[in-house]
Amino acid sequence: MITIYSDQPVGPLRPLHGVNRGPVDRNWYFDLRPWFQRWQVPSVRTHDCIYNAFDTVDLHYLFPDPDADPEDPGSYAFGLSDDLLAAIRDTGAEIYFRLGETIEHQPRMTWNRPERWKPEVLARVCVNIVRHYNEGWANGFHWGIRHWEFWNEPDGPKNWTGSVEEFYELYSAVACAIKAHDPSLKVGTAGFGYLFLSRDETITKWGSMLKRCVDKGVPVDFVSWHRYLVSWNDAVLYANRVRRLLDEIGLEKAESHLGEWSPLALLNAKERPVTVFESRNMKRYDLMRRIGAAQQGARAAAVIFGTLAALQDAPVEIAQYYCADTSSLFGLFDSYGLPAKRGWAFEAFSEFVLSGEAPMRLAVEGNTHSVIALATREGDSLRLGIASTEEQIDLPVQILSATGEQWEIKRARVLDETSDLMEVPVPPAQGDGVIALPLSTPGVVLAEFVPVGRAVNGKSRQAAAIPVGEWAARDGDW
Repeated sequence: MITIYSDQPVGPLRPLHGVNRGPVDRNWYFDLRPWFQRWQVPSVRTHDCIYNAFDTVDLHYLFPDPDADPEDPGSYAFGLSDDLLAAIRDTGAEIYFRLGETIEHQPRMTWNRPERWKPEVLARVCVNIVRHYNEGWANGFHWGIRHWEFWNEPDGPKNWTGSVEEFYELYSAVACAIKAHDPSLKVGTAGFGYLFLSRDETITKWGSMLKRCVDKGVPVDFVSWHRYLVSWNDAVLYANRVRRLLDEIGLEKAESHLGEWSPLALLNAKERPVTVFESRNMKRYDLMRRIGAAQQGARAAAVIFGTLAALQDAPVEIAQYYCADTSSLFGLFDSYGLPAKRGWAFEAFSEFVLSGEAPMRLAVEGNTHSVIALATREGDSLRLGIASTEEQIDLPVQILSATGEQWEIKRARVLDETSDLMEVPVPPAQGDGVIALPLSTPGVVLAEFVPVGRAVNGKSRQAAAIPVGEWAARDGDW
């Protein structure tokens, strides 16, 4: 039973549906900006951008020759990155700038090496990148980019060949230089992956590096970390672990950013589950295909919506899904540039993110490891979304209030294996006002309620949305 308390607000809805990559893909072959606008994506992290627009954002593209003069505008190649970042701004999203390099899968690593940079040179390069995008330097812009993240997953393979000490030296130089140049900016590190914390929550060498930053007065305005999820509970548990670590080492004021997250499908292979990453490493591409297919299904959509709901009460300030492009393994879009099931989960969440002031979340009871609800209220309109990873379930819902206010369901839609937020018949109320929402497979149910006997006031999400138009035509529209 899911119980909604219509007169118990618990705080405003938080727009935690930021993304990695996009809003163009396959080197501008697809323009996904209308969907970013429709979903009101709050931020775009500029990691792995070279998969979407060639030769962009990575340091070796922006500053090709590490021996060049960092104060000479001619040493930089901003043009292609300028175009991509302008496309992000077109959507209304905030640019979350990753200073660093894309993962290198080839045998010989070229860019993710500490010997490529002298700390003082890299510090000046990064400051001048800030100046280009925020202060107009080198025919630049005044875009007010606030978040500057240094590197990506230095604790993971293929992202850093050096030691923790070498990474600290580079981060210290860059962070101090940026904050000295503009104290209002937020600088942090480093997209930590699975080696950030040990299984028993003791501090690893990378946590010790952050503690050294605290001891030496090196600025750390935020710490970014990654988690690929089995369930939404995984996201909340790890968010709490990271927050405890930051508080323990003296970073109580530092923000916690979930810089990458995505459903991680598991398939049983002989004795134990296998992930898409493990199947790739084993060159078991048959398993990889099966796992990839599972990650494109309705269960993954349920995990996405459920994670966005669960993160509302988690100790994170920013979260960014990986990734908002046509990637078959993780992308929100299919190979034709239209939303996949995962994208429709973003569509479902975006319906709670109305233009203007954020709606208030309502108190909810009955969430479990496999079923989770998100409810908001704006005036006489109550919106409810429920994600379930169970195979088949009726979802009994009741709405309670201290004043005895009664509600009736006006509309219900389903995102499952066969439907993409398609409208379904409104289920009748059972005894005591309980309504059983239908869901035949894992997925998401959206429902809208109004007080009994009253018309809906306020804005309609469907009317206010950017018109779908030809770029988002569904089957049967032609």
